[in-house]
Amino acid sequence: MGLKELYTATGAKIFGTASTVKTIGAAAAASAVIAGAAAGVHAFTNGRDFTPDGAGRAIRTNQVHFDGSENTIGKQDEQTKNGESEIYERDESAEEKQKPQTGGSASYLFENVKQQEKPSGLLDRDGTAAAIAGTVPTAGAASVQPGTVLDIVKDPAAADFVLQPGNAAQAAPPTGSDAANSGGNTAQPSVTPANPSTGGDTAPNQPSRPTTSDSNGGGSSASGGESGGTATPDAPVTPVTPTAPNKPQQTDGKPPEQSSEEKGPDIPWFDSGTRYDGTVTLPSDSKVTIVGRIDSTDALYAGQVVNDADIVRALYAYVMAGEKIYYWTSSDLGKYIRINRVSFDRGKTWLTDFSNNIEIPKNAGDQSMQNDMSYRFSENGAWTEYRPGGGNSYIDCTVAPHRILVLGRELTDKDTEIPLDIVLNSDYSYNEFSRRLNLFALQRRLYEKLYGWDSGTAYDELPPIDRLFSGWTEDGRRVSWDYTCDGGRHVLQPSDFVKVPENLTVRLKINKGMTYELQTLTGFDESALTEDEGYGTLTIPEYVQAVAFETDGREESPATYLPFVVGTMEIPASVVYIKPDSISSVLDAYHVAEDNEYYASTEDGILTGRDGTEYLAIPENNWDVTVPEGVTSVRLPESYCGTVTLMAQSEDRLPSINFEELHGSVKVQPELLNAFVTKYGRQLDGTGTTVSVVDGGDAKYEVHDGYLTHQEDGAAVLDRVVTDAEIYRLPQGVDRIAANAFAGSSVKILITDAKTSYAADSFKDSMVSYVTCEDETQKAEINKKLKEAGVAEVEFAASGTSDDGCFYVKSDGKIVVVNVPDGISEYYGEIIIDGGKKTVDSIAAHAFDGCTTLKYVSLPETVKTVGVSAFKNCTALSGVLLGSEDSVTIMEHAFNNCTNLRFIASNAKNMELKNGYDILSESGSETLYGQLWCLAGSKGFDDSWSCYEPRSDWRDETDIAELRVIDCNGANVLYGCNTEDESKLWEGSRLDSWIALRAAGSPAEGGTITLPETTIAINNYCFAQLDCAFTINWEELPRLVRIYDSAFAQSGLTGVIHPVQSTYMMLLRNAAFYQTNIVEADFSDVSLEEYGESALADCKQLQSVSFGWVCRKSDGKFMSIIPNGSFYGCDALTDLYFTTEEPIGLLTWYPHAPFQFADGIYDRNIRIHVPEGCEEAYFRAWKPMFIGYTDEEIENGTYYIDMSMSQLSWMEWYFLEDRWPEFVQAVCDYRAIHGENNLRAMMGMEPLEEPENPEEHKEDYGYADPFGGDIELDIEIPDENPDITQDGQTAADETAADETGSETISSETVTGESTPSADAPDGEDSASADTNDTVPAPETNDAAEGEDT
Repeated sequence: MGLKELYTATGAKIFGTASTVKTIGAAAAASAVIAGAAAGVHAFTNGRDFTPDGAGRAIRTNQVHFDGSENTIGKQDEQTKNGESEIYERDESAEEKQKPQTGGSASYLFENVKQQEKPSGLLDRDGTAAAIAGTVPTAGAASVQPGTVLDIVKDPAAADFVLQPGNAAQAAPPTGSDAANSGGNTAQPSVTPANPSTGGDTAPNQPSRPTTSDSNGGGSSASGGESGGTATPDAPVTPVTPTAPNKPQQTDGKPPEQSSEEKGPDIPWFDSGTRYDGTVTLPSDSKVTIVGRIDSTDALYAGQVVNDADIVRALYAYVMAGEKIYYWTSSDLGKYIRINRVSFDRGKTWLTDFSNNIEIPKNAGDQSMQNDMSYRFSENGAWTEYRPGGGNSYIDCTVAPHRILVLGRELTDKDTEIPLDIVLNSDYSYNEFSRRLNLFALQRRLYEKLYGWDSGTAYDELPPIDRLFSGWTEDGRRVSWDYTCDGGRHVLQPSDFVKVPENLTVRLKINKGMTYELQTLTGFDESALTEDEGYGTLTIPEYVQAVAFETDGREESPATYLPFVVGTMEIPASVVYIKPDSISSVLDAYHVAEDNEYYASTEDGILTGRDGTEYLAIPENNWDVTVPEGVTSVRLPESYCGTVTLMAQSEDRLPSINFEELHGSVKVQPELLNAFVTKYGRQLDGTGTTVSVVDGGDAKYEVHDGYLTHQEDGAAVLDRVVTDAEIYRLPQGVDRIAANAFAGSSVKILITDAKTSYAADSFKDSMVSYVTCEDETQKAEINKKLKEAGVAEVEFAASGTSDDGCFYVKSDGKIVVVNVPDGISEYYGEIIIDGGKKTVDSIAAHAFDGCTTLKYVSLPETVKTVGVSAFKNCTALSGVLLGSEDSVTIMEHAFNNCTNLRFIASNAKNMELKNGYDILSESGSETLYGQLWCLAGSKGFDDSWSCYEPRSDWRDETDIAELRVIDCNGANVLYGCNTEDESKLWEGSRLDSWIALRAAGSPAEGGTITLPETTIAINNYCFAQLDCAFTINWEELPRLVRIYDSAFAQSGLTGVIHPVQSTYMMLLRNAAFYQTNIVEADFSDVSLEEYGESALADCKQLQSVSFGWVCRKSDGKFMSIIPNGSFYGCDALTDLYFTTEEPIGLLTWYPHAPFQFADGIYDRNIRIHVPEGCEEAYFRAWKPMFIGYTDEEIENGTYYIDMSMSQLSWMEWYFLEDRWPEFVQAVCDYRAIHGENNLRAMMGMEPLEEPENPEEHKEDYGYADPFGGDIELDIEIPDENPDITQDGQTAADETAADETGSETISSETVTGESTPSADAPDGEDSASADTNDTVPAPETNDAAEGEDT
């Protein structure tokens, strides 16, 4: 059992041999003997496989002999399930070549065959000979008279005629030896074969069109008759005289298609069926099924030339007669099945004539071919039209866009069958999702064959490779690694391997963002550098696909510096990935081959992406880099000390640059100076980098986070402030404020100190109106300096320190918190002034910056603004509630680096996130996703904020009118409330704090989080990943009816789960308690409406679970409540208690999957407890679930069929054909007993005797993994390069090409003109002549003169 594909060159015979036949005398034209002979002649001369049918199968003494081959056709074989096709090759030198039919026709396919003009031999589909007509002998040759009976003999010496392949059979008397019979005949009479009957109904006159039946795919009767539909009687068998067929020749240099063996048809479960032969009596309820196959090896594809038999091979056609299966194959065409017509455009036009075959349109890929078919149960019965599902529908057969075979070994011999074990890709017929084939993904498999690597070995454990694979070829042309193609079949063969120089280290390695290995250069010796005028040049060899240098041969961390000084790096066209940080220490230049499709280089040696918009690596000696407008990103070398000039003309065109590595200078356009500080200030703060404007003189400024300074006479001068903050604290270290320093900023109040001096115009063109300081004793000195500088436009603002240590400022009668004391853990928006609480109105910039003890913040209605970086670096902060119901503004960086945040909630109707501030990404918290909460209908919130959407189909699900945080014994739990709505579950109560949305913090002593008794639901992820140990006050929650998905997943929940609400049904959703530390789950007091998948999975300390009442469906039966694998990973689980007398329903992942409470391994360690006297009821109800099938399904073969077709079908290729049914049956037997024993062990029952698992010793059943062995690669890698000419050929190749008129190809010699693949690069030579260190292709004299490959 394997892929039947043929790789061949043109002009080949069947295995390079001729057939021999012997005349044994005249007989009746319709005799069985002549039928068998005519079948062989016709099939051989028309390029088809010879499959004897009917009487032909009974002629077991007649044989066709192929010289030089052990293969014969017509050997004794009465088992029609076994295939009898031979690998064949069409003779492309045939004189008659006609294009296939591609248009529509009004005639009907198999009944409307017109009489042909010339007599000829004909074998119809019924296996009977219509006639063997006379032939026209060639001069000097023996003639074959009309009515002559041909006996196909084994011994060539005993033959009277030798048949040669071609469009017309040719016969000649043998010369007395096998050698003479192999092609030495000079004069041969021609025998013109007839068309095969295309339906079994051949008549001189056209029969009427079959009428539509009322069959819906079923309906049958005893052998010899049919029911259900209008019958059309068969036409009598009458000699007809069709012309010779002209099957389109394969001209693409690829082998012809090979048909599947006639065994029903290659369907695993058909091995348990029977070939229908018309002798059985079918029950009245038998059902006919004809459906399209999805097997990639038998699927039809666009561009394929097919006949009616090929189409049938792409279908399943069978009859279900009770427990028995009877199948039809292509050999039954005209007997029991026929194709009336086919359509490739959803029935708009139909094709009905197969006399010359048809070519599936190349635009038919990914579409369905509609087939109009009929069937009958006897050869003389009436035809019934098949309509799947009834009505006017037709049979759909998927047409793949193409078929691709990627080989792991070159095939150089003619007429070579392609064995499955050298085909690297598993899906041959590609659908709409795989029109593009990534050949890189198959490269690892090729090396596994070459080196004998284990496919399970991680790439970082693989040794270096000593050769480079150059890629695959098609028709002698190298194809792109990102392979695309049009319709038809494509065979890709591996090209040469090239030796890796000893001074380079190359590995197969998965690089960033990829899922497949590339030939990656990871290291080199100093000897790899070639000397030139400057530093050494590292030339990366062609066929290296990635460059990712490592600090040593094994480490994943990239090298910060190359191991040796490299002046220039030459990068070939084959490189598709470069790890920039591993090559960034090149000194002078990167040079990239012009035809590289992924990378390029600038004139000054900068490595860029292909389109030039990314600067990936800059040589270290390039001290002045100009970045054109349009470049989106720049990667600077580590500790770069040069100058970067940005030519961007607008703020949105400023590129992304790793300025943290810059210790030099930057030049920008004058109008972008403020934008530059805003965008890059944080990166450049503390680097010492200076910025200046293009053509702006010598003025240079040091860049900081939000401001610019320069040094003058040893003093730090503040030159420019860039901020949106209204209250601004002067940066530490500033000695003087320059003129116009605050121009363009939003600062209104400046917090300064006594040591700072001012210029007269320090606040000119600014909004600064007030100054203040935290130290009251400094006010006089500050006021003095302001007057000395002539600053008259500002005055002191009211400020002070509250009783609880908070520094505040009063502005326009509002209190702004500017700074808070160390050690604060919670903040509620209040300060104490003169013994009384005062509500604050705003949080100033940096007010809580760096307060690492702060855990929770709840701001009142009065707070409308949260300043720039207000809570920055509050790493313990876990929850924030913004109480303003009107509007609130959050300035940039307000919650940056708050890495422990679990929620932020706002009741505001309007939100302003200043400058598009993205809290979710900039907070750095991994537990904040999905936990930014706002109210429905609010505006200004970005997409990362969520409002609660009620589940409309459940009661007490409503909009949330208010977000509220409740102190639950020290833990802060965010609740949704709607006090306006009355509860529908509990009459007279309001929906006050009804759903717990998100918890933060940890409980106080006792470790219990005490939720309010009003709690109805616990939302998705409410307590998820809350890492403190805690319990819940379950018995104090009488209204709790819903615990949503992952509500407690991966949290520190411990103790016992014991919900007590018994009034209404309870929902327990998916993964609700996944990976918690609970020890017991007791649901005996609740009625479960739903128990979600993995609700208690992976709870390592869980010991027992109890189930009580379970809800019933409308029909009164219990719901299927417990999903498969519910207790997966619960290694300590020992007891399951069920309190209902009627068994609880079990739910599998998919139909017929065996049920497991855990994972099948630990199940037998669990004891099931049921009410006394109910053991038998539970066992009977659960046994089919643990096996996956009922006793009836096991007995009637459904279990076996499903196993063979679905669950085990992927293994069929790996078994000997005659052992596969035995293996499937053994697996069925084992799994059925094993599943039942699992249940018996859990219920304390005596186990059945259990056989060994056949899947653990598959070899006993003939299993052989074709991918387990090595592909024999005959590769010789020369130590020295051959002489290579300019176009890539060796001198020997040029000589051979001159002498023979053709070019040599590494894999084969192609005769006739070759059409390049669409993927072949323009002007590329054949695959074996474009690289150094390759194996020269062997010379051949088979190429046609003048051939140009």
